[in-house]
Amino acid sequence: MKNILQRSVVELYIYIFFISISFLAILLKYDILLFANLGIIVVIGSIFLLKNKHLLLLVGITVSIFQGGLSTFISGTYVVCYIYILMLIAILISRNKIRFDKFILVLCIVTLLLNITPLIFNGTSIPILLISILKRFGFIIVYIYTLNLLSFSNKKQDVISKLFVWFLIINFFVAVIQFSKGTYLQDSITGLLGYGMSGILIYLFMMYIGVISGFHYKKKLSLFSFILLVLIPLVYSAIAEVKVGFVTTTILLMIYFFFINRNYKSFISLAIIFIILINIYSLFVSFYPNHDFANKAFLEKYLVEQDYGADGSINRFNFADKIDTIIFSNQTERFLGMGLGSGNPSEIDMLKGNLFVEFDYMKYRWFTLPYLYVESGLIGLILYISIYLTPLIYSLKHFKKWKSPLSVTAILMSVTNLMFLPYNSGLLDFGVITVFWTFIAFLKLEEIEFRKKNE
Repeated sequence: MKNILQRSVVELYIYIFFISISFLAILLKYDILLFANLGIIVVIGSIFLLKNKHLLLLVGITVSIFQGGLSTFISGTYVVCYIYILMLIAILISRNKIRFDKFILVLCIVTLLLNITPLIFNGTSIPILLISILKRFGFIIVYIYTLNLLSFSNKKQDVISKLFVWFLIINFFVAVIQFSKGTYLQDSITGLLGYGMSGILIYLFMMYIGVISGFHYKKKLSLFSFILLVLIPLVYSAIAEVKVGFVTTTILLMIYFFFINRNYKSFISLAIIFIILINIYSLFVSFYPNHDFANKAFLEKYLVEQDYGADGSINRFNFADKIDTIIFSNQTERFLGMGLGSGNPSEIDMLKGNLFVEFDYMKYRWFTLPYLYVESGLIGLILYISIYLTPLIYSLKHFKKWKSPLSVTAILMSVTNLMFLPYNSGLLDFGVITVFWTFIAFLKLEEIEFRKKNE
């Protein structure tokens, strides 16, 4: 009788809910029922993800990588922010002792405090500040969340690593189809990542090289398969006119074969890859003859003189003087910047930073260094780079002590971050930072396991 009564009460609540929603829909002339149902789905999905922590991590990685393409239907940025918030909730409601990296956490807090100090004088809105904190420092949530997956195993880490590789391989073939159609421009040849994401995709491909290098070092990938997989980012660089891909791929492979996995086979492998690279680069020049790195005049224009868009836009290496002259008005601003979120780009007016509205023509947000310099100044820029130098030091020490394949991946990913600092704004991209800090958390979890075994 009691169960029947409870069921009747639940049914009554359901009827009241749908009647209320229908009434509001008629009154407001909006399909409130649609939004209400969507809200219910989101709530149920959120609860499901909070109960399945490994799935939440995988969803976070997937959504962050493809958030540019997701923006065709819904703003990918805010979906990733929502996933980050779910991870934060999972951390806070955990009954276990929260595990975190004290050094990186303190460094992030100090950097954040310095980033928001200029806002005391320049001001901002709470929504802009909150979304900017998630964009700039949301990676610490991913890092701590992954560190607290207490049941995490090497097998699960391998699954996520393989899925990441397969995501990019599938995306590569989609990009090849786009190129073959002949209707996609260079920046549009990005597979499922969305328009203008070719630089981010090649960044992710360098992290992919880190992962497959770890598999090769672990002897889970044959040399032939390794070379075959390395060809994918090179071919993509050729068809999408991403010149930096040839340079960064070469540097990563030289580090791997010369310093990490050094033997006679490595020198032969590097020679084979180098020959293949020259041929693929020739293919690239045949596609885009006006973009030849071997041409000194083009190289100088590309690196130093070229602007991006309207007159007055900055370049990868000439940004400081223009920002000092046009945006900053005193020495304090040069050291501390204009404050976190002041340059925040957005399609929503209430989330647009003041500097974005006034100075977006400078294209500072296209590159990591000038973006950080505008908002954080010289001190904030140095501190933020220091956050990303720390994992490199971690991984080098880890490799020296344990020679683990995961440390190989972490080293190459960390080097990738340094190489791309002047190239684009990848270090501020959700896909890049989510993938990177997930693997750094894997490294720290592995260190904990190794130390336990040695005790």
